[in-house]
Amino acid sequence: MKNYLLCILLCILYIQVVPAQKTIKLSFEKSNDIVYRQETDVVFPISLKLDSVKIDKDSLSQYIVTIKPSDEKSTLAKSCYSLAFNSITLDKMSSSYTFYINLQKDTLGDINRQIYFLIEIKRKSQNADINISDSNKTLNLIVQGFKRLNNFRYLAYVGTNFDLVDGVKAQNLFFATNVFLPPQSIRERFGLNFSLYGNRTLSQTDTSGRVRYTSKIIGLGGDSARYFQEEALKTVNRVSDNLGVSFSPLVWLGKVSNPNRTMQLYYAPQLEFIWRRTKISTSYTNSVIVDSSLIRQNRPITGVLTLTPPKTTTPINIYDVYIGLAGFFLSHENEYISLRLQGSLGVNFSYMSSAQTINSIQSSFDRSFSFLGFGRAWITEPVSGITLGAEVSNTFGNRDRYQPYFNVTLSKAIKLKSLGTIVEPVTAR
Repeated sequence: MKNYLLCILLCILYIQVVPAQKTIKLSFEKSNDIVYRQETDVVFPISLKLDSVKIDKDSLSQYIVTIKPSDEKSTLAKSCYSLAFNSITLDKMSSSYTFYINLQKDTLGDINRQIYFLIEIKRKSQNADINISDSNKTLNLIVQGFKRLNNFRYLAYVGTNFDLVDGVKAQNLFFATNVFLPPQSIRERFGLNFSLYGNRTLSQTDTSGRVRYTSKIIGLGGDSARYFQEEALKTVNRVSDNLGVSFSPLVWLGKVSNPNRTMQLYYAPQLEFIWRRTKISTSYTNSVIVDSSLIRQNRPITGVLTLTPPKTTTPINIYDVYIGLAGFFLSHENEYISLRLQGSLGVNFSYMSSAQTINSIQSSFDRSFSFLGFGRAWITEPVSGITLGAEVSNTFGNRDRYQPYFNVTLSKAIKLKSLGTIVEPVTAR
């Protein structure tokens, strides 16, 4: 009987003591999360959540919190990241606490890794009487590698043109949008390649050697004037800033167009329209006066009349329409590189401001027709998206002094759907 009463008494005491103990819950705000590695270092925040009743700080100060990665479960090497977290006591934590992980730039391509973090709580004193919940004390952080471009179907390009006249140097913005939809089977015999772009092309820089010209006239009073003849090195440089749109249907050519092949070849006639804003710069350098003559004028000349300035720049608008009936499109794609070659032979209709009306108010255009040769190449590395492009076009059958046009570009390819993140609001409202 005494033993029975003793058990009842102990149960009563246990019921009275247990509620007196305080319980807290320290956990990760998320048990699973994702972070994306980039071409540069990434700082990612991780938050802890503290739920507790009112507990005096003296009791909380008896507990030390530490975050440790699990070596057994983690697949990302410790050398690839650093954890900015120092041990902290519970009394110094509010309802939430944030620390940071610093991921080094991605060098593993598209390989995904994982890091498991554990919350470790230690007591300073054995007299501590706080119950700590064991739920959500682990975090599975998925580290997604830098994604490669895939399919190369819908891409935008932003980069720079290279000036190859005064040496290789980046100059002016280059942009383009490209949609590449090849035929997928013999039943789908037609596809398309569409491009919208803005670039800078350079036509040849002419150096005519040393030329003689009349540079200026100086009035001598009355009806007399002296004419000066100079000899100088004449250089003509032509640069065009272009806006263009290109459309090419891709026609199935049997086995060479099979999408299961790494390399496909298509018949690709070309239709392209380009607005060229061209500047023609003429300069005379190393000039030397070689002759002067006294000439009587029908009218008096006062002061100095400059006939040929050392440097002049003339703007001209040119509108080109390319129709390449004999064209091809070659595509080579694998996990390491994307190579696209396009070439065509056809005709060119060109509309250009007349030389006589360049500086006049009324617009007038000269129209010309010629045969055309065109070539374009784009090489893209899928991990970084770095793209090297080159283009050349030339006309035949006439003496067009503004041909050929050529350009070289360096840009970064971006998936079109990723452009939407650029216009997202900075803050949520």
